Amino acid sequence: MGTHGRVPLVRTHLMLTEQQYASLTRESRVSGVSRSEIVRRALEEAFGLEEPARVRGVEVKFGLWRDPDAAAVGRRLRRLRFPRR
Repeated sequence: MGTHGRVPLVRTHLMLTEQQYASLTRESRVSGVSRSEIVRRALEEAFGLEEPARVRGVEVKFGLWRDPDAAAVGRRLRRLRFPRR
């Protein structure tokens, strides 16, 4: 059993399509967050398990994409339309 901060983790097995795995790996490389953490965050958001931790500060992002990933564009648009409180 591993830990996530001070929270104990349970090992599980997950089967993904090659396309899902490639997307997960690509998102992991871009964000610098592990694949496991991306899956945990997606589960928390999808099922409303808990609010992500917030810290004080400012986050600045800038980027130019010729052919942006549709999923990434959708996440950005969703955040603009439905900001978290």
